[in-house]
Amino acid sequence: MVGAQDLVPVLSVRHGGDHRRDDDPVHDPGAIGALDSLTRLIRDLFADQSFEIHGGWLFTRGLSIGLVLVLLWTLINVFIVFLYNLLSDVVGGIEVTLSERR
Repeated sequence: MVGAQDLVPVLSVRHGGDHRRDDDPVHDPGAIGALDSLTRLIRDLFADQSFEIHGGWLFTRGLSIGLVLVLLWTLINVFIVFLYNLLSDVVGGIEVTLSERR
């Protein structure tokens, strides 16, 4: 029977002391290889071997831009609702009355 003392994760030291499990593809930044393939394509197209894509940088910038856009659109919608309510108060709005036919 395997005890808890036998279950030791396999760690390795990678670039800059970054500790990751060797057998854990979820924490591997290039698990599907999309960024690596795109990097190789751009290096081949433009003959620039120093080109590199930083996934963490892209993620943080994308997250920041997304949050700013959510806040911006929230403010725009609040302004539009304010204008609609102001206009309906000035004009009086539309009143619809439903009745049965006789």
